[in-house]
Amino acid sequence: MVGNREEVSRLAQSLDDRDIALERRLDESEPSGGREEIAAVANELREFERAIGEGGPDALLVASDSSASLAAVLVATKHRIPVAGIDSGARERAGVNARLIRRLSDAELAPEPAAIVSWLRDTYTERP
Repeated sequence: MVGNREEVSRLAQSLDDRDIALERRLDESEPSGGREEIAAVANELREFERAIGEGGPDALLVASDSSASLAAVLVATKHRIPVAGIDSGARERAGVNARLIRRLSDAELAPEPAAIVSWLRDTYTERP
């Protein structure tokens, strides 16, 4: 799961209680833009590529629209790992990252553990 500290911690605790193993990746502060942002995305892509190449996750949950989240979604999509965006409703989802994440995600889930568990256990299927 990729996202901000509060959202990831809250959901992770609830999912741990339901026997769903989560690997957490917290968002770092966003670069100001330009070359810094491009370098940050490139570093995130390499990091997620290494992590997934070592026997990646069954699915990816994304709880933010950060550059790290976008990088995770791009790598997961490349490796045919199902992706679900967690819609917190509390943030504006109009940026480029948000649009790309929504477009590449297999599902948009409510930020409730029951919705996430239902998708993980009953709904999602591995990509061909």
